[in-house]
Amino acid sequence: MPEGSRKIFRSLLTAGLGVALGTLLGRASGFVREVFIASNFAASHQADLAVLVLTVPDFLIALITGEALGMVLIPEFKQLAAGESWGAFVRFFWMVGVGACALSLVLFIFPISLVDIFAPGLSNESHPQAVDLFKTVIWVLPLTMLASVTTAYLQAQHRFWLPALGNLFFNISLILCLLGIFGPAKLTLLPLAVLIGGGLRLFTQLIHVFSIQVKPRFVGSYRPDRWVIFRYLNALAAGVMLVFLYIAARRYASYGPVGSLALYNYASKLVELPVGGGLIVFSTVLFPKLSEYFVSSETHREGFEIARAALKLMALASVILAVILMILCLYLSQKNLSWRGLTPAQLNQIFRMAAIGLCGLPAQGLTYITTAILNARRDIGILLYSGLLALVVFFPIGWSLQQSLGLTGIFLSLVIVFYLNLALHLISLKRRYSFDLFAKSTVSAKIER
Repeated sequence: MPEGSRKIFRSLLTAGLGVALGTLLGRASGFVREVFIASNFAASHQADLAVLVLTVPDFLIALITGEALGMVLIPEFKQLAAGESWGAFVRFFWMVGVGACALSLVLFIFPISLVDIFAPGLSNESHPQAVDLFKTVIWVLPLTMLASVTTAYLQAQHRFWLPALGNLFFNISLILCLLGIFGPAKLTLLPLAVLIGGGLRLFTQLIHVFSIQVKPRFVGSYRPDRWVIFRYLNALAAGVMLVFLYIAARRYASYGPVGSLALYNYASKLVELPVGGGLIVFSTVLFPKLSEYFVSSETHREGFEIARAALKLMALASVILAVILMILCLYLSQKNLSWRGLTPAQLNQIFRMAAIGLCGLPAQGLTYITTAILNARRDIGILLYSGLLALVVFFPIGWSLQQSLGLTGIFLSLVIVFYLNLALHLISLKRRYSFDLFAKSTVSAKIER
């Protein structure tokens, strides 16, 4: 790697450490949030409802925008001059805000459909409660979608710290609710806490946006061209394919005994903590820099050099982290621990499921980097095709393993799909750009196209 690229790579590592700290705080607070849910509701039907209240908005966001806004907006902001970039931000902010409010209104009128889609296996007792809770919590959608726009703008300006703290601000509100700060820790208060957390996250980011834009003004008449919209739709479709994996997994889990959905969620959080707190952060700081490199054909080579170094570092870090955490989970699963309303058998099952899920940690970490490369290249079609294939493979494998192994089979099927998706990304990069992970130098005439 050239000396200039090494300096940039070191600066990215430094920025990544800061983002890792902020993200880790957010993930840790999310884990604490799950602990309080388990403490208050154990593995009951109320726990299932609490999980739905907290996760269904996330799934809806992933279906509607997911990572698509960031995939499209960050490269767009990077190629525009400062004034044009601000004009683009203002226009996208209002477009997303109006669309999100309209969508929330529709979902408010038809909340029963949400329950039937996301948790068809709920009991007759839980179903009406879920409908009432959804009528309130869906109004977090505009707040979260607008925060996606502000996050993209801040990251395009290489301001990563505050967006990384977004989940921390959100979870603090939920933890305070579960602690009884807003009154007795009741299920009916959770949607209100979600709205407060979403508003706090957006408000803090808006303050930072205006602080770095000393003289905010709308410059020119920026309008997103048809290719921006086309890339957004492709990026959205690619993200939706992967989100459907988790929706399908959750649906399979809801067919188990009472409390199965909660147990699945608790184990998932144990896996998500190292993913979000450590592995995803480097792709977060890498993506804007790669987008900057790929704007000009003169700097393509340096961009791929940095990308290859990032993949090697991610492979090493993710394997070490996965092995350590798997050993810890397997050790805890043998201790027959109990905690509050969770029995030793339930805790053992959670740790065993988490150990299996952690097997997919290297695949997830490397896929974040390959996704950043493809997004920066604006080559989103590969992400769409690989996500579609992964989804098609998961449906039969997931159902089959769930029937034979229960909740454990769901985690095993997800791990299989993660590695399949990574393999498709690496093969596509090799064929399109002659990008060889193990080559001494990245030489490709294809990237000049």
